[in-house]
Amino acid sequence: MAAGTYDDEIKALKEDLAGLRKDMQALVKTVSDDARSRGRETVNKARAEAGRYADEALSRGRDGMAAIESHIEERPFTSVLMAFGIGLVIGKILDR
Repeated sequence: MAAGTYDDEIKALKEDLAGLRKDMQALVKTVSDDARSRGRETVNKARAEAGRYADEALSRGRDGMAAIESHIEERPFTSVLMAFGIGLVIGKILDR
């Protein structure tokens, strides 16, 4: 009778281990799916932020160019002299 009891306990233990294995597989899948989902959310948020910053940078760049163009149109002679002077300074620096 003891042999039957051990066989029954081993059988029950095997069933418990099989159930535990299925539970662990389900847990790993759930955690993996959650991590993947959170990763996608993070990437999407980062892309949205990067796009927003890029749009802002383009807007500021356009505003700056418009200000420079306006200054050149208002004072063309002064702008040419400034460009010439800056060119001379850069030329002297690079000539060394």
